[in-house]
Amino acid sequence: MNDNLPMTAIRVWHFGPSTDDVGGMASVLRDYAKLNSDRMQISIISTYTQTSRYRTVAMFLDAFRRLLVGRPRPEIAHLHVSQGGSFLRKGILAYAAKRLHVSVFITVHGSGFVKSCAKHPRLVARVLCLASGIAVLTTDSLECVRSLAPGVAVRLLPNAVSIPDEEPSFVSDSPPLAVFAGEVGTRKGVDVLLRAWRLVRAVSPSAELVIAGPGGDLKTNETNIDTGVRYVGPLPPERISRLLSQARCAVLPSRAEAMPIFLLEAAAMGRPLIATDVGSMRELVTGRGFVVDVDDEIGLADALTRLLLDPKLAAELGQRAFDHVKAHHSSIGTELALAELYDL
Repeated sequence: MNDNLPMTAIRVWHFGPSTDDVGGMASVLRDYAKLNSDRMQISIISTYTQTSRYRTVAMFLDAFRRLLVGRPRPEIAHLHVSQGGSFLRKGILAYAAKRLHVSVFITVHGSGFVKSCAKHPRLVARVLCLASGIAVLTTDSLECVRSLAPGVAVRLLPNAVSIPDEEPSFVSDSPPLAVFAGEVGTRKGVDVLLRAWRLVRAVSPSAELVIAGPGGDLKTNETNIDTGVRYVGPLPPERISRLLSQARCAVLPSRAEAMPIFLLEAAAMGRPLIATDVGSMRELVTGRGFVVDVDDEIGLADALTRLLLDPKLAAELGQRAFDHVKAHHSSIGTELALAELYDL
């Protein structure tokens, strides 16, 4: 066999939210779009957007049409699902792909997946069993998927993040600035963060907290109840990166999470992490920041204060965070993991 013969790239269509949206799944797909290589020719097909239900319907119908009549068809349809309606939409696409002899693979995202399984086990199981392989982000999801689709190969596939070409500057001379990015709501623990911040300001009056993200079940003006808190609304990825480059730490006190892209992005910028013990966050944060209990505003305030008042410690933990994501969450590693999932 001649190993020097050119390899024909396999066509892979990833179906998921619009890459113009904010949020973890959209960030993952933006990174996947950069993985085109001699091995895989990747296209991103949008089936959903946060901006409009009507646009979501139009996107889904267009994705379905492209799958049915597009030429050339993909060899692999990779569906990105989370919960609820996502399974209904992707289930229709998975069934159509199977009928067209297109291999189906699924990545399970979202902190609410396990609860969704409990509410709609038959729907979830029927969709998962259409797949040739399934990727999950957490061990909880892994166990759930294995119980619902026992005949399908399942593997952990960590989210990836773009690593800067040059090693980022660390935080020894940064201002006492903490950054949160995500939906401004109770699931992300913003209410706890605001209570903790009052305690932080009592110790560090110059500290500043920037909250970036779309509005959730908390009113956005509630983020201005104390001095030192600034709400900037949803921002594109490049502006989040710019914020992180100026910060001393990143904070995400969620009540439910899988593997948040925001923390990976913060680590890629060399920032230490503060997060709650949910999803995969303990594994990511331990040794690279501080893990606190859910709803523990005192523990959260203590972790924030330690990093905001000790730039040397923040720089040391930020370096460790950068080294970790470079080794375990780079795009190169993701490409190899996808190739293994597809058995290429």
